[in-house]
Amino acid sequence: MNARTSETMPAALRSARALQAAHYVGEEMHELDRRAVFGHSWQLVAHHGQLAEPGDHVVDTVAGTPVILLRGRDGVLRAFPNVCRHRAGPLANCSGKGMHNLRCKYHGWLYDQEGRLIGAPEMQDAADFVQGDVHLPRLRTSEWQGLVFLALDPAVPEFAEVYGGIAERIAPVNLSTMRYTRRDVFDVGCNWKVYVDNFLEGYHLPLVHPGLSRLLDYRAYDVQLYPW
Repeated sequence: MNARTSETMPAALRSARALQAAHYVGEEMHELDRRAVFGHSWQLVAHHGQLAEPGDHVVDTVAGTPVILLRGRDGVLRAFPNVCRHRAGPLANCSGKGMHNLRCKYHGWLYDQEGRLIGAPEMQDAADFVQGDVHLPRLRTSEWQGLVFLALDPAVPEFAEVYGGIAERIAPVNLSTMRYTRRDVFDVGCNWKVYVDNFLEGYHLPLVHPGLSRLLDYRAYDVQLYPW
């Protein structure tokens, strides 16, 4: 067991310690989180209301990778890196409606809704260029209770395995009955793990959220661990 492993092994609750500070700072740790956590898990990217009709599309970034999600004319939701296979130009600059095909904003290469290259201006005489061999990489998506998730890594476990049992735990709430109105983004000046640590404990409630603290006993706050 190396030093890093011993730092993160769970201990008995009464003697457990927080992660060392090195896990919360620095570009090296940020890159590790980006690759091993966000790049290797299901990430929420959109609401069904944004992708309800053919041609609806959402542009976002997941773990540093630009992505585009598109509802096809056949009703199928597909996702690709928002990157042309030629010189990495963007296929779309913003989310919107009415997208029929994906056209690179740099050199005009055109892909159909399934990611196949169907047009490449002035490439007809290029040696060894076979248009039919060019295809955008397909990314995995999953729709759950009106929420749309995406996984960059093909090795990520199936969505149903990771999210299994959550619908039963939040019942009778059904998120799919909610209507999408807008998306608000907040940039928080801390490492993401600081924010998660804060959410997972109620110790701060009496001082920071006195109103909420009067409604519940934070000492009865219970965290239950499951495989995912």
